Amino acid sequence: MTQANQKYTILYGRLSQEDERDGESNSIQNQRLMLEKYAADNGFENILFPSDDGYSGTNFNRPSWKELMRLVESDQVATIIVKDMSRLGRDYLLVGQYTEMIFPSYGVRFIAVNNNVDSLYGDNDFTPFVNLFNDFYAKDTSRKIRAVVKSKAERGERVGTRAPYGYKKDEANPKSKILTNVDITRPYAWSSASIVDILENEVYLGHTINLQYTTLSYKNKKRIERPESEHLRFENTHEPLITKEIWDIVQDIREHKRRRTNMEEQDMFSGLVRCLDCGEKMTLHRAHTIAAVKNNFMCSTYRKRGKEKCSSHYLREVHLAAIVLDDLLRVTHFARQQEALFIQYINRKNNAETRREIERLQREQELMRRRDTELSKLFKRLYEDNVLGKVTNEQFRMLSEDYNTEQKSLKERIPKTEERIEELQASILNVTRFIDKARRYTEITELSAELLNVFIEKIEVGERAERYSRTAEQEIIIHYRDIGVVGAFAEEAEKVAEIRQRQTA
Repeated sequence: MTQANQKYTILYGRLSQEDERDGESNSIQNQRLMLEKYAADNGFENILFPSDDGYSGTNFNRPSWKELMRLVESDQVATIIVKDMSRLGRDYLLVGQYTEMIFPSYGVRFIAVNNNVDSLYGDNDFTPFVNLFNDFYAKDTSRKIRAVVKSKAERGERVGTRAPYGYKKDEANPKSKILTNVDITRPYAWSSASIVDILENEVYLGHTINLQYTTLSYKNKKRIERPESEHLRFENTHEPLITKEIWDIVQDIREHKRRRTNMEEQDMFSGLVRCLDCGEKMTLHRAHTIAAVKNNFMCSTYRKRGKEKCSSHYLREVHLAAIVLDDLLRVTHFARQQEALFIQYINRKNNAETRREIERLQREQELMRRRDTELSKLFKRLYEDNVLGKVTNEQFRMLSEDYNTEQKSLKERIPKTEERIEELQASILNVTRFIDKARRYTEITELSAELLNVFIEKIEVGERAERYSRTAEQEIIIHYRDIGVVGAFAEEAEKVAEIRQRQTA
């Protein structure tokens, strides 16, 4: 048989990050030198040396190993030689499956040099124990690494292997062979999942969040998310790339996800317009068959469930844009021109509103806590009645499911309400931040999605005083970020400013 059609002798090498700690003897280069010498000394020819560098022995989903098995399955391999059994793998069940079933079925000779294993001379009774010890080693190593990672995480050190996009690793503490953040074959093809990960990652605020993920086991490396209660949060650990203001705006936009549109231009009001009566979103109706000036908002409850649940609250987009632009120009103008008066008015108004909101949330929270306690008692009583035969198993199942569903909902809502109360108690609405934005945006000529998201939290649209009347009044309430509802402040401030000017003239 010529070398052209002779089967391959595979010299296989593997090295994981854990193996590197054992010293240079396990390096891929040293494995290759040792295996090539063994092959030469024993007359093996037509040699290939595939290797997997940086892959755990408990994982057989390795690139070179998969290519090796492709050659085996296509009957192109005569012999596989490894330095020792641990280079093949550290999962004793899978290693045994390969050496005792798969390789023999394809007529492949297997040699582990340092363990004196050679399938040509029959089974080695000690081999299963070697595989088991290798498995124990992997488990023990995994446990030690987890302990080290947890210790670092608890100290607030970053434990990720790669720097987040936009950052680079400390040059004084580099790591070699860091994978790129993008697919080099498609460098500009950002996936939606990647964008979402960036938008929701608090690392860009300068914070470190550790222990967000773990793996199922030392064999199954599938990443799973830990409960939020197990996350470790450390603030201001490094330089932020964005401000808290931008972060809050982005999270608010993501909370009110934009409805996809088939039109070329995205609705700039998307997620901002609400029905004043039912609180649901106002949906924008537009089509290629109607003129842009006739694009209109309508209550989504009315569109879905009819006039028995709510009314249309019809409002044309161009009219809303004109109203919002006019109000935004007046409010930002007086925020710049009458700063002291603006701050005094907003703080006086919002302090009263904040107190009312806190009181409302505290009452709601107290009711939820009482109901949670009541449900626990009801469930206990229901269980006792079921044991005593007063309630059938079917009744117990149905009622307990209802109780559990309600209680689960309460346990999700209570901490969110508590968080909102703390936010309101801990902060007076930031008037100065609004004024800073007003100073940055001095040349406002038309509305844009950027302006709306920077300045406005939501817009509430009421129903017309007379249905189907184009001239009847329609209440529109604009909630500004940082300062809330301004109302008729602009007109009041203008009058006060005129009076002061006359007095000083």
